[in-house]
Amino acid sequence: MATPPHKPTNIPARVAQSLLAEIANDLLTIEERLHAVCDGLPRSPHEEAMFEGHRPLDLPTILLGLVECALADQIRPAIKALQQAARLADQS
Repeated sequence: MATPPHKPTNIPARVAQSLLAEIANDLLTIEERLHAVCDGLPRSPHEEAMFEGHRPLDLPTILLGLVECALADQIRPAIKALQQAARLADQS
């Protein structure tokens, strides 16, 4: 059985904030990559008919929708929350 990775304890808050800022920057890079994927997907000439339910969704349209939802619902809120956490001032 593999040994679980060492979990650091008692990380100073300022160090944690620095790590959170780095992670937020990593997510910004991921956000850019996801936008590049969306920009590269072909747009169907039947997109309107698909959204109205007159035609089945094609794979590029499904992928575009999934990535756009992930960006809006998960990635952007995570970036915002991590950036806010990295900027918090100590209130104690």
